[in-house]
Amino acid sequence: MENGIIKSFIEKNLRLAKSIWNGKNGSSLEAYSFIISSIKIIEPKISENLILNSITDGYLDIGIDAILIDKKNKTVSFFEAERTDEINYKNFETYLNAIDTCIFGAGMPKKFTNINLIKKAKNLITNSYKVKIYILRSKVIKKDVYKEYFKRLEKIKNKYSSISSVDILDAKRLVEIAIGEPFKKINYHWKIKNSSVGEDNKIVIKKNNSVETLIVRLSLLDILKLQEEYEKKGFNLFEQNVRGFQNIKLISEKIISTVKENPNFFYKYHNGITFSCDKVEILNKTKYKIYNPQIINGCQTVSSLYNAFKKNLGNNILKKSYVLCKFYSLKETEVESVCEATNTQIKINNWDLRANDNIQKKIELLLSLRSLKYARKSDKLKGRLPVYLVSLGQWIYACKNEEPAAAKNNKKKLFEVKNEDSIYRKIYNEKLTDEEVVNIYIIGNNVIQNINKKKSKLDKKFEKHANFHIMAAIYQFVKKDKNKTIDENFVFKKYNLALKIVKKIFKKIAKKHKENEDLLFNKVFTKEQNTWAEIKKEIYRKEK
Repeated sequence: MENGIIKSFIEKNLRLAKSIWNGKNGSSLEAYSFIISSIKIIEPKISENLILNSITDGYLDIGIDAILIDKKNKTVSFFEAERTDEINYKNFETYLNAIDTCIFGAGMPKKFTNINLIKKAKNLITNSYKVKIYILRSKVIKKDVYKEYFKRLEKIKNKYSSISSVDILDAKRLVEIAIGEPFKKINYHWKIKNSSVGEDNKIVIKKNNSVETLIVRLSLLDILKLQEEYEKKGFNLFEQNVRGFQNIKLISEKIISTVKENPNFFYKYHNGITFSCDKVEILNKTKYKIYNPQIINGCQTVSSLYNAFKKNLGNNILKKSYVLCKFYSLKETEVESVCEATNTQIKINNWDLRANDNIQKKIELLLSLRSLKYARKSDKLKGRLPVYLVSLGQWIYACKNEEPAAAKNNKKKLFEVKNEDSIYRKIYNEKLTDEEVVNIYIIGNNVIQNINKKKSKLDKKFEKHANFHIMAAIYQFVKKDKNKTIDENFVFKKYNLALKIVKKIFKKIAKKHKENEDLLFNKVFTKEQNTWAEIKKEIYRKEK
């Protein structure tokens, strides 16, 4: 999937690349777009204008395809990029030799795409700017190739003290950076003060002299100010939470009214807020430092109150309102279990627990690059989006795994992860491609929309029961026609043909049963094991 995601990045940035590409310097438009895409992934806060001015790729690039100067962080980054899964030894040596002789040495190329940029980079490095060296590849490279060339990069790093880092970023590594894997450390230290004075008014559990758990009472104002601070810095206080804001009106109203009417008793009526963090440091009897706090239970409370009071955080009510807070110093692998155990107010479904899986983040990134609306987390604050994680999972299982009945009948089981043989692993694994995800998304979304537009109640009722079988049938047409990419027009053209086949098989199987209409629809499309096999046989029947 990683190769496909980078391909989507390249396609998305083609227009930007075209603004500086003239087609005469020996490099393709796609090559320019790949360099731009990679730099945007590595340095997301750098302006597009600065990125465009950094490109040096072409006939006269001496192996250096981009030189990015970051004045804020005082760094100069060099890039060598190719749209391949290999590293060419000759090109690699040309690149390192250019850095060695032209950047750190006295040499200067007679011709270069942007000679002034090299001079500027040399001058800044002389004036204590740090250097970063990158090799970029648009596809996943083999591990042994990575190891071999990374060792060569380390040699030049050891040669010059101003080189702070060297790296080889292929499609896999670039995607990991783009989705924030490992979890992006926000590097934020939150100093808090226990509202209850005294040694006995806190609970501290230590392990090997490190604080594992801290339970204290905090002011709501402190927590809402933390949310405000995160928002200003572009951080997400709920990133590790398996769900987003549920926006359940009745619960939100009760939370807000309790704060307004009984602020002094809020901590008695509320079951508390749970934080994960990297580390808890005790400063004195009442003060603590929390490293990179994340709310993993309490999103509804904090979001509701923040939305209600964010224009008036100085309100005295918030100073009087307190809440019990539990801080757990957790490894990333432990967060899911704690989320599940502590979120009891609003039920957590199996698919909520999968929201932070890497594969789900990759799918979210892929679909966003294709401008397809998708919600990895069930965040009701964003409004109703066409496709949620749970729906897409069912569609993939129905279409690719050819299990439309099980996808409809065992939704909960699809997202259980008990072992490597679980259904979830069969759906989401390395064999799942970007083309499959996008095609199934388009099929599923358009089938649902098509059914919702039906005016006949009977037609709508039948097609809602048969929806996954219709999707699976259309997906077979994709495979049959050997289409790599499809659009809504393809689905529209194939919908009636798929429906005709599904109806034909339904009538054939229905003759065996005597149930009423509702039970019959349910039985044929969720219980009957032979329904899909008969539909698939009918799709390919004429070819035999």
